[in-house]
Amino acid sequence: MKTSWKIFSIALLVFGFMASPVQAQALQQNQDRPEVIAKTQTAELNDALNLSGDQQRAVFRALVTRAAQTRKAGANNNADSKAQTETDFVATMKGILTETQFSKWQKIPK
Repeated sequence: MKTSWKIFSIALLVFGFMASPVQAQALQQNQDRPEVIAKTQTAELNDALNLSGDQQRAVFRALVTRAAQTRKAGANNNADSKAQTETDFVATMKGILTETQFSKWQKIPK
């Protein structure tokens, strides 16, 4: 009986330690998603530029689009597509932000 408890305890420990890397990997994968990246960047821009609610939503959508397109262009190793994505993003931001906010945004280190 004592032996079976030892085996059960060891098995439980082994399975417990195996679950941790799996959870850490899932967390890392979530951090790389465009939505997660965009949420963080939107919060930073909100702090720096004092965005309205509508601006926050529009900036979030623009950041998600940029992150997804950049990832896609990176997978294809397409420099022209990356440059076009950045150009489109700057134009989108210019339409979303006021002139004062846009000039502040341009001065923020990327």
